[in-house]
Amino acid sequence: MKKLIFAAAAVVAAFTFTSCGGAGWTDETKKALKENCMMSQEIFYEKSEAEGICDCAVKGLVEKFPKADYTVDQQVAAMEDCSKDIKSKLEKEMDKQLEESAADTTAMNEMMEEAVEGAMDKVTEEVKDAAKH
Repeated sequence: MKKLIFAAAAVVAAFTFTSCGGAGWTDETKKALKENCMMSQEIFYEKSEAEGICDCAVKGLVEKFPKADYTVDQQVAAMEDCSKDIKSKLEKEMDKQLEESAADTTAMNEMMEEAVEGAMDKVTEEVKDAAKH
C-alpha cells in the first residue's frame, strides 16, 4: 500500500516535470517535487519526518540526476531509501498498542497469581481444619 501511494505521488510529479525534458533542475521543479512527495509521506509519517524524507529524496535525485531525467521508479526508490529508518505512524501506533497489551497482560497475570494463591491458602486452611476434627 505504501509503495502504491509513493508511486502515485511519483507519477503526479513525473507529469509535472515532463515539460522540463531533462533540461535540469529549477527551484520550481524541486519545490513541486517536494510538494508531491509530501502528499504521500504525510499519510504515513508526522509532518517533520515527512519533510526530512522529502528533503532527502529531492537532494538525492538532484545529485544523481542533474538533468532531472529520473524515472518514476527512481523517485519511488529515493523516497523509500530516505524513509527506511523512520517508523511510520502505523508502526508507532502498533508499538504503543503492543506495550499497552503487554502491560495489561502482566497486570492480569499478577491478579490471577494472587487469586490462585488466595484460593490455595483457603483450601490449605480448610484441609488443616478438617484434619483436626
